[in-house]
Amino acid sequence: MTLEEVCSQLALIGRHCEFVSLTDVENNHLPSDCLSCLVTFDDGLQEQFYAHELLKGRGIPSAIFVPTMYLETGKAIGVHKLHAVIEALDLSLIKKRIALFIQERNIRPKFYDDACIKGPALYKNDPADIASIKFFVNFSLTAPQRDALVSALFDYAFVESVWVTDNYITPAQIQDTAATGSVSAHGHTHEPLALLSRTAARNDMLRSKKLLEQLTNRQINTISYPYGRGDALADWVYIEAEACGFVCGLTTHRGINRGMLPTLNMRRYDCNELPGGSRPLFDADRLQDQLCALEEPLAGL
Repeated sequence: MTLEEVCSQLALIGRHCEFVSLTDVENNHLPSDCLSCLVTFDDGLQEQFYAHELLKGRGIPSAIFVPTMYLETGKAIGVHKLHAVIEALDLSLIKKRIALFIQERNIRPKFYDDACIKGPALYKNDPADIASIKFFVNFSLTAPQRDALVSALFDYAFVESVWVTDNYITPAQIQDTAATGSVSAHGHTHEPLALLSRTAARNDMLRSKKLLEQLTNRQINTISYPYGRGDALADWVYIEAEACGFVCGLTTHRGINRGMLPTLNMRRYDCNELPGGSRPLFDADRLQDQLCALEEPLAGL
């Protein structure tokens, strides 16, 4: 979506909701007479910073969730490498490289077949072939296998240092955005937390929180869980997030949030699912009623 398309979509949504800030959500300073809407951007990308600044100029608050590994290492995060590769390279070339990789590494082909079934269910806003590739890379491979495959494809298409500079939000931009309480955590490595050990998941979340707190000199209270659903999330992840000091956690499970807020398992809607998106699930004139009807089940604490 272009920035103007984003603004047009938010104008539609704003007919039914009051836009609120991340600080409003964290402190439960929300209107009681209408729906509240927090605009969120996951991944800490430059394009999201520009969108945040544009929306701020129009009086619409938003929040950016930053995976912190690139700040520490200067290296691109694996999931972002994969997104860049999918955008830059022909899908037939990527599939050929995957087939060769499976053969060379003695990986069971069934893993890719399973990804073709599970991928579209997780990555609902991607075409089926792209969703299958994403699922295979992110969930079917071990971490070393995934890193080897994605890095080989990424290095074929990009110079990593240039890509990092061009695509990630800078430390200075993070500090500027944090001054209004609009930056928070998205994990350190962007690994699916529920597939890590509890200790590794806790350390990943803590590292993200501490790095951002050191950089911004502000307390970081919210985490947007990487991937935020399916195999990437489990009830124990919420418990570990609370142990890390987070008071608010954002999933990608579809739905609105009721009752006492914030919680560590809050739902969200993808922008593509809302009026003005690429695959809207709702009639703009009946948004409030339909939002409540299309919630997905979500385990609580």
